Amino acid sequence: MCKHTPKSIARRLDDLAERMPQLVADHPDEGDFWAAYVRVSAPIVQDAGAVSEQALEHAQRRLDALLAEHDKIGSLAPSPDAGSETVPDADWLSRIRKKKKKRLF
Repeated sequence: MCKHTPKSIARRLDDLAERMPQLVADHPDEGDFWAAYVRVSAPIVQDAGAVSEQALEHAQRRLDALLAEHDKIGSLAPSPDAGSETVPDADWLSRIRKKKKKRLF
């Protein structure tokens, strides 16, 4: 039996949302931020997946919204309303990597 519930996952996501401004402030370097973010968000995602597919999808949407709110994602991600123009994930990732490489050089 799973010890987590949708409510407990939602509480943990709320806690992360409250801590997010400090997490961003404490880790100005992007690499450090992402390492810290994964340490706190990965257990939530894993536990949400153990609850149900719906809980996992909800957690992923909340985390994406939280990252967008703090300018960590947004302009690079295809919007869900893009319809048939949305690029498939594998192609999207390769395009992002190419854009990132161009920006670095």
